[in-house]
Amino acid sequence: MSAPLAVFTVAFIGRLWGEWTTNPDLSHGIFAPLVFGLLLWEGTRHGTPRWLPHSPWLGGAALTVALLGVALFGAAGLLAATVGWAHALVGFVLAMALVVLWGGALLLLSSDRVRALPFNWTILTALGLWLLAAPLPEGTYRRVMLTLQHSVTTGVLESLHILGVPARQMGNVIELATTSVGVEEACSGIRSLISCLYAGFFFAAWLVRGTGRRAVLIVIAPVLAIVMNFIRSLTLTLMANAGTDITGFWHDATGYAILGLTALVLAGLASLLGSPPPAPEKAGEPAMARPAPPRFLLGGFAAVACLALGLGVLFASFHRSGARTAPAVAAIASEALIPASAAGWHVETARDLYRFSGLLRTRELAERSYFRRTPTASCRSRFISPTGRRATRRSAPSPRTRPTPAGRVAAGSRGASRTRRPACKSRAARSPSPSTVFSCRASCRSTSGSGTSTTTG
Repeated sequence: MSAPLAVFTVAFIGRLWGEWTTNPDLSHGIFAPLVFGLLLWEGTRHGTPRWLPHSPWLGGAALTVALLGVALFGAAGLLAATVGWAHALVGFVLAMALVVLWGGALLLLSSDRVRALPFNWTILTALGLWLLAAPLPEGTYRRVMLTLQHSVTTGVLESLHILGVPARQMGNVIELATTSVGVEEACSGIRSLISCLYAGFFFAAWLVRGTGRRAVLIVIAPVLAIVMNFIRSLTLTLMANAGTDITGFWHDATGYAILGLTALVLAGLASLLGSPPPAPEKAGEPAMARPAPPRFLLGGFAAVACLALGLGVLFASFHRSGARTAPAVAAIASEALIPASAAGWHVETARDLYRFSGLLRTRELAERSYFRRTPTASCRSRFISPTGRRATRRSAPSPRTRPTPAGRVAAGSRGASRTRRPACKSRAARSPSPSTVFSCRASCRSTSGSGTSTTTG
């Protein structure tokens, strides 16, 4: 019974390891296997020794939950056949299947006849944290991110008005007297929100005893993440208003400082709310006899676990056979198609395009933005196709021209694909190639040349 569960857990970790190492929103997932092991050990050694009374109903519930986990695993395989294994929804359904399978095993292992894993908060948290280590479905992620992004932008604007700083809001861009600051998706706070929720549940299970104290720490964790991200955004905006270049060092330094401070505050709160673990049982007390569990329960659960393992082998073989039969396509170094430097221009390379990999079904994504401050406010955009043909355009925007968002497109996908393009009001020469196009954004300001545009993220 334990061997198929261990294999499934290791396969799940291997499946999401690439996501954890490339997606900054899930960087805490690297510690998920270690946290899982620590909480299992803590719940077994120092957790409440709560055992469920054995009955036929408990065995039936364990088998039912395990079958539900197998069904979720099968649903993940069907989704992967439709949208690919890299899709965020597939990863989340796999995490649900893993949690449900472990839940069925816990019902059986925590019976008073087996007494292998106690049924307590620490063990339940160890299982449930896999959901916070998996990518959120795209629709849920977007809704939460846009809500946080709008809240941060509005809150910073109102704070500037209270402080007497003239500013106005244009979407997620705050226009100041001499500059503008944009709150990008990475600055919405969703990254720190997920990480703080994960840390809050971990500290509540590891260091804190008592339902009320644990609830307090778990509720404080997301509030602390949102407040800290707001403080960082307000600080960067005030620095930009004072004439400080907040790109580069200050942007990254404040991000790491807020992250470290948030972790220290959570750990300190957990230490204050924590209490010593319950006293172990006295050595003189006689140990209770543990009757062996019924063989049909162990055999049934082992059969369900083997069924899940067989489905995993089937999906893996199908995925490999599909990869072998696919036509060989030469890999395209997407970033190599866009110049990394240009004379007189400041070049920024986007590092958050991984979020579109599942939707566009490719990891070959690239975007570079070119900025230049000129007294006459000229705008230049360059489009580069995978075939190497280039098309450029120049224009003189009106004095009220504002920075436009970046265009993002995929390399290696079929057909022409372009989600956005710079909104410069001029005639543009399009690339004659019908293949996928890379678009670079242009940032334009006019008249005196003193105005700049800064994007935080």
